[in-house]
Formats: sequence, C-alpha cells, structure tokens
Amino acid sequence: MKPECEEGSRRRFSSLIVTCFVLLFLISNIELPLGNAEDHPARSPKMFSFVPGEILIKFKDDADIGEIAQELSRRREPFKTITKTSTLDILNDRFRVKKIERLFRSKDGRNLKGLTLNQETASEFRESAKKRFLKQIDSARQGFPKRANRVPEGVEIPYLNHIYRVEFEEEVDVMEASRTYAKDPDIEYAEPNYLAYTSHTPSDALFLEQWAHQNTEAELGWDIQRGSKGIIIAVIDTGVAYDHEDLTDNMLADCSGGCPQGQGYDFVDIDTQSYVDDGYELIPEEDYTDIDNDPSDYNGHGSHVAGIAAGAGDNGVGISGVCMDCRIMPVRVAFSILEDDEEYGASENDDIAKALVYAADNGADVINMSYGGEHSQVESDAIDYAYSMGVFLVAAAGNENTDSLFDSYPAAYDHVIAVAATAGDDSKTHYSNYGDWVDVAAPGGDHRIDDRILSTVPLEGGINADPSGYRFLQGGSMATAYVAGLAGLVLSSNGGLSSEEVRDAIRAGVDPVNSTFKIGTGRVNIRKVTESSPITLSVPGDVTEGDGLLIGQGFVRVASAPVEDLDVSLTSGDTSEVTVPTTIRIAAGQTSNIFDLNVVDDDFVDGGQELVISSRADGYPSSEAIIFVNDNDPRSGGGGSGGGGGSSGGCFIETIRNGKKI
Repeated sequence: MKPECEEGSRRRFSSLIVTCFVLLFLISNIELPLGNAEDHPARSPKMFSFVPGEILIKFKDDADIGEIAQELSRRREPFKTITKTSTLDILNDRFRVKKIERLFRSKDGRNLKGLTLNQETASEFRESAKKRFLKQIDSARQGFPKRANRVPEGVEIPYLNHIYRVEFEEEVDVMEASRTYAKDPDIEYAEPNYLAYTSHTPSDALFLEQWAHQNTEAELGWDIQRGSKGIIIAVIDTGVAYDHEDLTDNMLADCSGGCPQGQGYDFVDIDTQSYVDDGYELIPEEDYTDIDNDPSDYNGHGSHVAGIAAGAGDNGVGISGVCMDCRIMPVRVAFSILEDDEEYGASENDDIAKALVYAADNGADVINMSYGGEHSQVESDAIDYAYSMGVFLVAAAGNENTDSLFDSYPAAYDHVIAVAATAGDDSKTHYSNYGDWVDVAAPGGDHRIDDRILSTVPLEGGINADPSGYRFLQGGSMATAYVAGLAGLVLSSNGGLSSEEVRDAIRAGVDPVNSTFKIGTGRVNIRKVTESSPITLSVPGDVTEGDGLLIGQGFVRVASAPVEDLDVSLTSGDTSEVTVPTTIRIAAGQTSNIFDLNVVDDDFVDGGQELVISSRADGYPSSEAIIFVNDNDPRSGGGGSGGGGGSSGGCFIETIRNGKKI
C-alpha cells in the first residue's frame, strides 16, 4: 500500500497551486533535421501554487445538501433550509461566496428547477440520485465490457456528485477557507484548486536514434505484439498534434474538424484576468478559454508523450511508439503561460479530475499522467473512479531527485503505477525521484549521459514545437509514457487482465538497473513483458471489411515448449466479421504457430467495431486479443462531432508543482 501524503509537509502559498509540467529538454548534437534548444529552467519560485479565489469541496455521502447545493446557490436560498444549521451560510457570508457549482456533470439528469427544496425532498432526492449514479456506472461498464472484466471484485466507486467548486467574490486566504470549510460537519474535505505545471524492426526513418527501444529489446517484443486498435491510451496533457505524420493514423478519431463526441476533448477554461493580475503573461496564440472538442497542442509536451506511448510504427517516417498499433485519446487540460519571459505549462487541478473521469467514461484502457504535485483528495477520487471502471493508470514518480512524497502525486496513490526515469546506461537519471513507493523504471533520458528521448512535437507553436516535427526531450514524463505504451501491449495480448495483473507483468519483466537508489523492480524490458504470459495470442490490430484472407497474420505463442503436441482452440467473437480456425497445433518442442484470419465483407453500415479473438488450451489460462474492424460501407450522412463534457484533467513532461520538477 502506498503511503498517504506526509503530515506537516504542506506549505502555505500566497495564491495558487498548479501541477507544473516543466520540460527539461535538450537537443543532442547528432546531425538530424531537428531544432536546437537550450535547457529550460525549473519552475520559477515566484510562481503560485493554487488558483486564487476558489476552493474544491466534497459534501459527505449522507449529506442531503450534497445533491442540491448548486441549485440553492443559484436561487440564493439559505443552506440551513436543508442542513437545519446555519454554519454553512455563515461560512458563505464570511468568505463572500459568489458561486457554488458541481465539478462533474451529474449522472442524474433530473431538473431541480421548480422543485420545492426542503429537508424531506432533499433526502429523497439524494437517495434516488445515488441509485441513478450507480445505475449509470453499470451502464458505462456495459458499454466497454472487455475493460469491465478487469475491475477488481469489491472495488469501491467514489461518489462524485457531491464535489463542488466554490468561487469567492474577491480574493481570500484560500488555505484558511479550505481549513475552515473542512471543519463543517456536512463536508468530507475541502482543498485549494491546485495547479500543475508541465514532467519486428520498424522501417521508421529515425528509429535508430531511439536508444530506449534498443535498451528494452523492443524489436524482439514487437515480434510478439505490436498493439491493437482496440486498446485506447488516453493522454491527459497539453493536447496532441493530431495531424502529425506519426500520430494521425493512431488517433482515436479524426479531430481535424473537432473530435467526435467521447473521443477527445479540451477542458481548459481559466480566469485569464486572475493570471494577469498575478504577474503572468498570456500568449496570444494559446487557447485559454474555449472548452470544446479541439484538443490541439500549442506547447508540444502532450504530443511528445503521445508519440512515445503510441506513435505509428513501420510507416517509413519518424519514430516508433511503444504500442505502435494502439489508439490515442487526446484530452487537453494544460496550457502555456509566460512568467519573466519563460514559458511554462500549467493545469488547474479541477480540470485534471474532470479529464480522468472523461477518459474513464469514454473507454480509455490506459491513462497516461506525466505530471505530479501535492496530494489532492479531488484528484484521488477521480483516480479511484477511473480504477473502478477498469482503467490502468500510469504516472511519473517525479523529477526532484528525492524520495519525498510531497510532490509525487498522483504516482504515490495506491491504484497508480509509479515510474522512475533511467538514462542510457540504466542508471537513475540525475533528476528522477526514488523510494519504496516506486514500482518500476523506464527510459527518461539524461543529457549528461545520453541523447535524451526522441519523439513527436508540433511543427509550430510553443516551447517544444519544432519545424521538423521531432525533438529530443528528457524527463519523468517520457518514462511514464513508455510504461503506458507497454501496458497497451500487455492488454493487446490479453484484454481480460486486471489492472493489478498488468502491473505485476510490467514489474516482473525488467532488467537490473545500475543504481543504488530504489527505483522499482528494475528497468522495463519489452521483450520480457510480452513473453511473460504462459500463452500469448496476437492478431492484426486494425483490419477493414473485405480484406479477405490474411495468411499467417495470427500468432499463438507459449512461454515454454510443450513436451507433446499442444492443441489450441480459437474463437472469434463475431464470425460475421472475422473467422479463424477452430484449432491450431503447436508441435512438441516448439513454442509458437501461426494461423490465418478471414475478414468478411458485408453490406451493412455497421461502423468500426472491436471484436475479441480467444484462445484456450489444456493447462493454460485463456488468452484474448482485440481486433478492430473498420467498416467499408459508406454512410449516407455525415458523422457527428461535438463535445464530451463532464470531466477535466492535466499532464506533462518534467513537471513542476510548487516550484519543483516532476
């Protein structure tokens, strides 16, 4: 069990808390068509730690006020109508509350307008709302049945309906307001709205510059598994350059005209005046206020992370991502700002929480969190929610070269795999955090030893953009994305594994590190992880109706050669789309065999869909692989687009929170 936030370690800050994504990047001196850059400084000590003029609160699950606080605030009616005490009304008057609004979109749907609000109706409404919330969770799980099978038995679902953002009329002492509200008997917790600052051999042209793949024996691992279009990796960050040559083929959807609903979103919507008042300078080209379905990336950090985790491979250009056939869900929560002419990436903590819920509600299998900072109960609730939906969560241990937990969340939460960063010689990087709470290490780059990590960035924009579309950067963010991609490979081979089983496979498939620091079980090895399953089933990740017979493109492998011939039964989840042989045989003394798949052509406009290919053999656990079948029948109308509201989030390279690197 990972430790909770260290007592007494929270400092007092003058204004705002942000999860900082500081980009410790360096361009190496190799002769490639890549731009050069100087070291980016750590977050300035003058930068604040939390959003001024607001806090986040959660009412207790049994508090009747928890379902209707927003409506009472809108009506300007006293809370004592429900609570029977005036303590909350006194606090609201004392701190001059302007607005109280629910943080997450309610899964209720009932309209409170016109309803008489009293203690009796509030209690009745709370009980019915909780039932509808749980029913909605069941419906969401049924929408992604394969992922739902990974949910641990008995896992608790945090109740999100009672979390609110409280805005004040004028600047107040946010820490004092948080402490005072937290003492109210109807409130479970209150905290500042913390800020986060931005932490087979492929044919790809720059593959040989990706030393991390050589260290982790990625090529041998890709001979076993290259990923599946049925596995979605959500990148919660500064956005993604979705039109990049090495990213566009692996995007969950075409976002050039706005991401279709549930397939990508931008949650950034800040009070720009408060940032200006606190001494920041806004960038004219950056998007600060438009919540919409365009998660494009100005800063470049999110694009770099996305390329490491799931950049397209074997396409003849650029780089290869770890899970080169997985899909990317872009969720933007971070933005670039200037302080003393230095560009930083920042994200507000309520947006981070919303992004986590959004990704979980819309089918993400893996969530990459390349950021870090202080313990936040709102963020913890959102992470627990995603975990309860079967999502695998990965986060950076941090870039502060310390074993302190103070700025090491979300990595230090129980349900998150914490990733440290290693250099080219498998030593701990000079910046990486360490400690007993770290699960595993992965290549993060260290300019003192290696060329850093090469990945995708926008061609133009902020501090990480480059006209070539590629940059060498270093940080815990890079290492985290590496493990997120590896989790995608594991789930591509067996989508039925639980999050804990995926964690165990990654922690076991490692090489020794050249370090006396505690940075997990070792540095990940892709070959070892993909070979670790007693039986591995691999199929093409992405096919199209009418492809016909795919000769030898299915693959079954066992970890050790059987003494006698081993018969393996195969099953297709939908024979109207894809058929497979009922049985294939692995000969005695051998470890694998291939099989053919037949992709059927039909006349139905049924859209792209996932289906499961399963294998069973005596003495072995069952194995499953996901194949995504694209529809080749034209639609009569245009596809929809639009928002996916109701969540928030944030993520980054080397991140800084409270003035420290992650």
